[in-house]
Amino acid sequence: MRRTSLLVTMSFLVGLGIGLFARSTRTRYPALPPIESLAVLRLESLSGDPKQDNFAEGMTEALTTELTKISRLRVISPQSTMHYSATQESAQQIANELKVDSIVEGSVFRVGNQVHITLRLVHAATGRQLWAGTYQGKLGEVPPLQSQAARAIANEIPTR
Repeated sequence: MRRTSLLVTMSFLVGLGIGLFARSTRTRYPALPPIESLAVLRLESLSGDPKQDNFAEGMTEALTTELTKISRLRVISPQSTMHYSATQESAQQIANELKVDSIVEGSVFRVGNQVHITLRLVHAATGRQLWAGTYQGKLGEVPPLQSQAARAIANEIPTR
């Protein structure tokens, strides 16, 4: 009899703990409103070579173009975001100025024939990073890498 009441008490406490944990997780990370617009900030060139800046700019434009293929998104043109490349403003501030729900930011590193792309999707209102991804490949593989990255970002965007 005593053993049964001990098991019932332990089961109750475990259930209570799980319930409290689930509640605290929902409170800490509420569901995000749908993302309907985004801006791709100029990818930072990590090569240290000024000649690679054009490569980073081209990567930014190509990624932006891939994301515009997602019909449910309004994507800001690269010309509207270029002047933010040297700014110290936060993603939240930039998104507010551009009137978008999220920002894609990241970096690109090219050495010889190898390309390394790192991207992050940031929710504007909360500053919370929703997704991050890293893509590596040869220079000739860049277009498929960009398409893969755009699809990954699209899959992480909360929609209605």
